[in-house]
Amino acid sequence: MSYADNANTLKVPGATTVDAAVRYDHDGWGISLNVNNVFDERYVAGCRGAETCGYGEGRTALLKTYLTF
Repeated sequence: MSYADNANTLKVPGATTVDAAVRYDHDGWGISLNVNNVFDERYVAGCRGAETCGYGEGRTALLKTYLTF
């Protein structure tokens, strides 16, 4: 939890998000999948006053292939 004002009277609610990752390596190559905010929770990431707040990122995913040595 944080506050949106210097007087600590406007609370910004806490939030919990879930991230996940899976990776597979085989015969000199690999693949990985990373997902942030799996359940696509909408939440306030922070405020710079009572009128200026920003939301956190929605679900993002990154799929990568790579070579292993």
